[in-house]
Amino acid sequence: MKKTIGILSIIISVIVGFQSLMAGLANTLSNNGETGGSVGILLSFILLTAGVVVLASKGAKGMLTFSTVFYLLGGLLGFIGAGSYKDLVIWSAISLLFAVLLFFQIRKIA
Repeated sequence: MKKTIGILSIIISVIVGFQSLMAGLANTLSNNGETGGSVGILLSFILLTAGVVVLASKGAKGMLTFSTVFYLLGGLLGFIGAGSYKDLVIWSAISLLFAVLLFFQIRKIA
């Protein structure tokens, strides 16, 4: 399961990054003051970092805990800053799902 989460996280980070660039551009051009695009880019980096750490963890509990906290942080950040960028809510929910799945994986290791 850890490899699947890591690979999906890296793939999703690319999609979120591209969408967030477009949302940020739209926010800038419309001058609406929203920050959904910027929060999406931050979520993209969080997903990428957590996914790489999960793949490199080799079952190390500390690295999995780090990734779990990152997924949790990214999910909450995305929900807070989504604004009119509704896809960010979906990506944030996926990030929280990854956090929950890794939490149970950590409990299984202990």
